[in-house]
Amino acid sequence: MSESVSTNLAKYVTIAVDIATRVIRGEYKVGQKIFGRSTLAGRYNVSPETIRRALTLLQETGIVDVMPGVGVVVK
Repeated sequence: MSESVSTNLAKYVTIAVDIATRVIRGEYKVGQKIFGRSTLAGRYNVSPETIRRALTLLQETGIVDVMPGVGVVVK
């Protein structure tokens, strides 16, 4: 595995954990739409692809729903 791949892996996992932590703390409420991919990419200073991976991880663990045309919604 190249260094850049492992760095990207760490970034998307770190971002997913950060968002999940914000949900647990109540910063993001159930049913609340959180920022779109472009906004999150700018906020975390990463590519939209890295955000997509983080959101996929959060969706697979049941923390958010990613709904086309709607956005990312806390479950």
